[in-house]
Amino acid sequence: MKLRILLLAVLLAVPATVMLRAQEPKKHVQEEETELEGKMEKMGGAFRKLKRQIADPTQNAASLQLVATIRAAAEEASRLTPAKSADVPAADRAKFEADYQAKMKNFTVELGKLEAVKLVADLGALQKAGHKEFKRPDEKK
Repeated sequence: MKLRILLLAVLLAVPATVMLRAQEPKKHVQEEETELEGKMEKMGGAFRKLKRQIADPTQNAASLQLVATIRAAAEEASRLTPAKSADVPAADRAKFEADYQAKMKNFTVELGKLEAVKLVADLGALQKAGHKEFKRPDEKK
């Protein structure tokens, strides 16, 4: 009997605790979104969509468009300075910003590789179709 009362008290206390926590004021006030954060959100959204559809060959054109969107946003973001730069000590700020620029440049280089892989796959498909249409069949097979 005591166990049931204890269990009932615990079950009633959990929702009350959750409700009290939901009413607590937020300690961290979200600052306005910076231009850089907007670019990063755009890249992130396109990247998430790209990851979902990359394996589907029927989506190749859409995937390339997403890569182009990511590239454009990355190039624009590379010209901006992260808000965190203001929090970095002045002596280290130049290095911090140079590191950011280097990472963004590396990211766009990797995007170029992704586009190149896609081009190779497209060329392979064109070659296969061309051989099928124009090449004599091998007599050995």
